[in-house]
Amino acid sequence: MGQAQGILMAATEIDAEATFASLQRLSQHHNLKPRDVAEHLLTTRTLPEAR
Repeated sequence: MGQAQGILMAATEIDAEATFASLQRLSQHHNLKPRDVAEHLLTTRTLPEAR
């Protein structure tokens, strides 16, 4: 999660708390575990797309 937050922080210039909240929202929206959203971001450098 920390590395994924770092990627988002660098890309969006928002703080750690806001990036964590964004990852949580994405995980709920896509029905994925937060670690799966983070792993997707780390491997693809993109956020999950809508299903």
